[in-house]
Amino acid sequence: MIEKPLKAVGVGLGPSNLALATAIEERNLKIKDNFDCLFLESNRNFQWHPGMLIPGMQLQVPFFRDLATVRNPQSPFTFLNYLKSKNRLDQFINLRTFYPSRVEYHDYLTWVCERLSHITKFGCKVKSISPVWEENHRIIKKLKINYVDKKHKNTKSCIAENVIISVGGEPYFPPCVNDFEDDRIVHTSSLLKKIPNRFVQSFENYHFIVIGSGQSAGEAAYYLLKQYPNARVSLCFRNYSLHAIDNSPFVNLVYHQSAVDSFYKLSNPLKIKALHDLRTSNYSVVDLNLLNDLFKEQYLDLFQGKERLKICPGLNLENIMLTNSIVQVDFKDIYNESTETMKGDAVILATGYVQDNYSKLLDELNEHLKKNDDGEYLVSKNYQIQKEKSMHANVYLQGYCESTHGPSDSTLAIMSTRAELILEAILNDGCSIKNNLKIVRKELNEA
Repeated sequence: MIEKPLKAVGVGLGPSNLALATAIEERNLKIKDNFDCLFLESNRNFQWHPGMLIPGMQLQVPFFRDLATVRNPQSPFTFLNYLKSKNRLDQFINLRTFYPSRVEYHDYLTWVCERLSHITKFGCKVKSISPVWEENHRIIKKLKINYVDKKHKNTKSCIAENVIISVGGEPYFPPCVNDFEDDRIVHTSSLLKKIPNRFVQSFENYHFIVIGSGQSAGEAAYYLLKQYPNARVSLCFRNYSLHAIDNSPFVNLVYHQSAVDSFYKLSNPLKIKALHDLRTSNYSVVDLNLLNDLFKEQYLDLFQGKERLKICPGLNLENIMLTNSIVQVDFKDIYNESTETMKGDAVILATGYVQDNYSKLLDELNEHLKKNDDGEYLVSKNYQIQKEKSMHANVYLQGYCESTHGPSDSTLAIMSTRAELILEAILNDGCSIKNNLKIVRKELNEA
């Protein structure tokens, strides 16, 4: 049965759409005319990178950049309010840090999600988004969101004027990996799920081969060294060396919403140059504290005459072969122009995520949404996909606009302010962003 039309439907419920849900909920608490919305999530409960919730690992962004603080410091959905409700605020203050553990931050996100249960549905996988035609098949004013309800094992749908897509990325596997099911080939997204189940003997002399040079690679290597004290870990990557993340104050200014406006105005060639210049602030880099911890582990092993952590730079993955007893990994040594083969018990791929997995949801709307010459959707500054004249309904993207909006788009840095812009655009369809801010803030002040 098709339900009553909604103002908005969010597809996916990770941190980005959760930030939008908090902004909508705060508005509904202040404004009498209710903003009907629903957020659909394919998982059966809230999850945020569960495979990498390694004890002791911290966020790389300060807690002020939570779901709401920058948008509204008085919001009931801030990280500080979460700490207060859990009776841990004083103790957290004594930690003297802006960076909570990833485990605690996940608990914060879950805490917020529990307070929004009336506008969220879990176990609902969206399969497609189709047009709802009006005026003799000339105008699309609404969209039909078709999803599978995993709990009841049936297909359902809902109708909305606005759809906000934020389903996250899918783990990227290099082309040479053709056996995704073997539990000796592990993407970091499932590290904590697969590794302990397969390798149950904590003091066994395992050999783990970690491929990657970013934060997840560093965290995976550190976890393996601590979890398996007799294991060897080979950390392999293409770069000449491991690099620390550049999170200096001037670089961090790029991760503010105000910087998005400047980036958006750049020409495409300059956007490409800017993203390249800023790669060391987000890609193939590791937190300096973690690099120091890894080096300390390596030094202590050296003191004891052991080599548990081997850093292997300049290696490009060529092939992975599986036998009953070992995993063989073939590399090309970039700097020595030779080949190298390693044999181990498992390969951990810290190879990132594919971020274009959302586009298949929009197949039925393609002719009504604008694209550039490369076939990519044209996205406005307010994160709305630009439309043809036939399309009056709106589709927004969260987390897929790095090439147009800058490096902050795929991070936690601008969640709350981006959510504010999207909500304002929905409430004031057709107005400029600047006018949206004035209209909505006036609305809230009068409530």
